[in-house]
Amino acid sequence: MQLKTGIQKLDRALGGGIMEGTITAITGPTGIGKSTLSMQFLINGIKQGDRGLYIPMEHTKETAHSTFSSYAWSIQEYEELGTLLFIDYPFHEIEQFVSQSNPLKEIIEKYDINRVVVDSWLPIASSVTSKEERSSLFAKAFDKMREWGTSVFVIAEGDQPIIEEFASSYWHVESFADNWIEMRYNLENNTREMRVVKQRGQKNDLELMEFSIGKTGITI
Repeated sequence: MQLKTGIQKLDRALGGGIMEGTITAITGPTGIGKSTLSMQFLINGIKQGDRGLYIPMEHTKETAHSTFSSYAWSIQEYEELGTLLFIDYPFHEIEQFVSQSNPLKEIIEKYDINRVVVDSWLPIASSVTSKEERSSLFAKAFDKMREWGTSVFVIAEGDQPIIEEFASSYWHVESFADNWIEMRYNLENNTREMRVVKQRGQKNDLELMEFSIGKTGITI
C-alpha cells in the first residue's frame, strides 16, 4: 500500500506515494525545508485518516510548536484530538531509542500511529565517535524503526552539493533507508529544489523539482 505525501508532484515522482512501512531519508543543507516537508507528511496523513508522531531529537516539543507556528496547520488542535503526538528525545536518552525494549513501539501500537518523523539524526550520529561504531548503531536503530511497522521520515543534515552531485548526508544515513528524498538550493536561480533519488520496490522519477515554501507548507 502507498501513502500519499499530499504533495501531488512529489507523489508522482514517487510513483504514487511512499510505500507503507518503509523508511525515507530526507537530506539537504540547513534551512532548505526538511522539517517542513516532514511535518507536512504528517499533517496530510492526518487529513487522510492517519495518526502521526513527531520525535524532536535536537529540540523540545515547545520548540517544534514554535517552528511550525507560522504555518496554516492546526497542530495544537490535532494534538488535542490525539491524531498528532510529540515525544521529546533529549540527548541523554538516546540509548533508549535503540534499546531492546523499544518503548516507542509500544506507544506507536497503543495510539495506532501510521506515520513517524525523526528530527533529526544528528544526536544519534553524535553519540558515537568511530565510523565502525556509527555504522553499527545506525543499523541497529534502523532495525528498531522497522519494527514499528510505520512509514518513517528521518531528517539528516547534508552539505550543499556541487550541481551534478547528489546531496548526501554527513553520515550517509540514506544508505540505510529504503527511500531517499534529496533537497538542495539552486544558487544560480536562487530557488529550492528536491528529487527522489531512490525508492525501494518501485520506480521513481529522478527529475529535480523546484519548490517554494508558504503558509500551507511546500508547493512544487
